[in-house]
Amino acid sequence: MSTASKKLQNIEKKPPKGAVKFSIQLSEEQKRAKERVLNCPVNFLVGPAGSGKAQPLDCKVYTPTGPVLMGNIKTGDKVCTPGGVANVTGIYPQGEEDVYEVVCSDKSTTRCSLEHLWTVQFKGDRKTEKWKTLTTKELINHLENGREFRLPNQGKVYFEEQSIDIDPYILGILLSEGYLKGSCKSFSTKEAFILEKVRNILKKSCSEIEVSHISNYDYRFKKKQRDNQQHSLAKNIDSYGLGECDSYSKFIPAVYKYNGIAVRMNLLRGLIDGDGYVDKKGRLFYNTSSKQLCDDVCEVIRSLGGRVTVLSYYPTYTYLNEKRQSLHKHYQIRITIKEPELYVTLPFKKDRLLRRKHKVKYVDRIVKKIQKVEPAETQCIKIDSEEELYMTDNFIVTHNTILGCQIALDMFFKREVNKIIVTRPTVSTQDDGFLPGGLGDKMEPWLVPIRSNMRKLYNKPDYLAKLEADDVIELISIAHFRGRSFDNAIIIVDEFQNLTKPQLAMCISRLGKGSTMIFCGDNEQIDLPIRDRSAYFDLPKLIESEYVSKNVLEDNHRHPALKDILKRLSNTY
Repeated sequence: MSTASKKLQNIEKKPPKGAVKFSIQLSEEQKRAKERVLNCPVNFLVGPAGSGKAQPLDCKVYTPTGPVLMGNIKTGDKVCTPGGVANVTGIYPQGEEDVYEVVCSDKSTTRCSLEHLWTVQFKGDRKTEKWKTLTTKELINHLENGREFRLPNQGKVYFEEQSIDIDPYILGILLSEGYLKGSCKSFSTKEAFILEKVRNILKKSCSEIEVSHISNYDYRFKKKQRDNQQHSLAKNIDSYGLGECDSYSKFIPAVYKYNGIAVRMNLLRGLIDGDGYVDKKGRLFYNTSSKQLCDDVCEVIRSLGGRVTVLSYYPTYTYLNEKRQSLHKHYQIRITIKEPELYVTLPFKKDRLLRRKHKVKYVDRIVKKIQKVEPAETQCIKIDSEEELYMTDNFIVTHNTILGCQIALDMFFKREVNKIIVTRPTVSTQDDGFLPGGLGDKMEPWLVPIRSNMRKLYNKPDYLAKLEADDVIELISIAHFRGRSFDNAIIIVDEFQNLTKPQLAMCISRLGKGSTMIFCGDNEQIDLPIRDRSAYFDLPKLIESEYVSKNVLEDNHRHPALKDILKRLSNTY
């Protein structure tokens, strides 16, 4: 007898047990849908997966090439996740919904729906590394009860490497200490270390340019061989739009903000060597008079896994023995990041950081407030990431859509079924032959979201993996449904809108004694080359059948619903 058969036999001998406590609880709407499913042999759950777990269309979602508005994300796009990237496998418009703004301890914000999912850790759970997945509504309740929780740190965000025209360290020095207007590009420094470092970089990257002393601490870039032509550094500064910027309007070009980790780190080293400050306690700050540069520096720091807090004020100065207030705001950024000494090269600043008594352990953000704002058009996305986390506004880590695998797991753990079968059409490749490896390898891209959702619901991945190994939970392709009959099982057919009519008939004909079949789909996500061939358009006829709305069990090999349903399908093709 096979291992799978023994496993099923053991399950049949055990009496039913109580409900399992899942990590993610169903909403009231989902509970009502579940009751209807439990009373039907064949069920069509039609509509966007993960309804309600959405964000406004104007929220940022970070991709490997930079931020994209949620409304512009498409299936197949890549998005940034903690530690890497993931593919978007589904887009689900949710229409206009109530929207809530989530405000963190560093004043970073993002917006989402009331049912949006978050991974959080409560105060006191750091030692156990215990994380929970909660809805925005549940977070609001915890805040009202005085509980404090934090969001996971995003770590260093992956952006694709792009070509740049100015060395990032030199650009950092110019943004901090440089004069960029006109044809004479110059900078000021009293640090011999910075001056020597800039000269060494120029020798390697721009050998035709040298640094010339003007007066006191002022230096300018010039060509070694004069020819009355603008040198390449000046041209590149102007091409990035920085040639007309003064101290109040400087910014970091997008190609530097959304570039590889090495580029961003070297940019930050130039910025901090220039206008950074380390106090006696070893705390790291950056100062600027440009609001845009302040925002850009904060974005770069967050993309490297850091946390920032900004203090803005109007500085005062004395002129002719009279104390005056500046007309322009000044911005001081406090930087909290692990191993801050990696982002500084100026020796005396680096030494202060190395000698600090308290090392940085945590750079996570605490959720301080959640408040209702204006309603907005929203949508949610589905990604093929195990953790189902992606980066949104200000690099806040938030959840992706979670599919309703809870019904299947609940029925299995209550021993109402012996087996869980999960499948979905592989529209992208049309057949398994386009992908390398065995069946499991070919199906993996499509089944990762389903597997990760089960693990999210029931946080015992080793046990779920064992059930898969024993074929108690079976993830298979549509093509391998043929010739099989599933008794005492719950069958989930995901993305059924991408089934053709013959494929739908074939799937339903696999329904055996004591089984329930759930089709999940959304007519807005039909990916078939010829849209009209989608089985979705047969639903009006199918739902007329009493067997689609009632659970009728008879003592035969196949389910009594088949004859009626398949007859209706046969009349449509």
